[in-house]
Amino acid sequence: EICDGLENNCDSNFGPNEPTSPGAVTLTEDSSALCTDNLDNDCNGLVDAAEATCGWQSQTTPTSDALSDLFMRSVSRGHAVGDGGTILITTNSGSTWTTQASGVTDPLNSVYFTSNSTGWVVGNNGTILATSNSGSTWSSQTSGITDNLFSVHFISVVVGWAVGASGTVLTTSDAGVTWSDVSASVTGGATVDLNGVFFANSSTGW
Repeated sequence: EICDGLENNCDSNFGPNEPTSPGAVTLTEDSSALCTDNLDNDCNGLVDAAEATCGWQSQTTPTSDALSDLFMRSVSRGHAVGDGGTILITTNSGSTWTTQASGVTDPLNSVYFTSNSTGWVVGNNGTILATSNSGSTWSSQTSGITDNLFSVHFISVVVGWAVGASGTVLTTSDAGVTWSDVSASVTGGATVDLNGVFFANSSTGW
């Protein structure tokens, strides 16, 4: 066991790494205990209000649509996007997720924010959406293409890239007011789907 050698999986049974005497189970549980037992599961010496926080925890969203991408701006604030034009926001680390109106029904595949308020989403059929108010409203931007877009990345509030199907590469230097198709110069005419993009600075990217 991680720290105390006691009955740590909350199944009321002793495994091979637990003591054989039931009397040994009194006060502590370790961080492998994914149950609500009001014991010290993270071994910090305190019995916190919610100790069953180790490992991966399921979160509930208000949609049944498949989600394709997640971007967390901070430990508490983030957006998720997916099928059917779905955009979700959380401001409490995912304890609750709220739907935002995207104005589209195309699958949305990628989301990126440069600040709490400013972000972009890309999706199928050349869809590009932008917000300057944390997603309270989303505005469509003209991509000039109908290819599906799979990833978007910005290095500042004005400079960014989007990539997608058939070797599509778009770039903007004015926050998406205009997008330029630079596919031919970047890929040499390659027609493979591009699923991700990341830039370290204005000239170096992958």
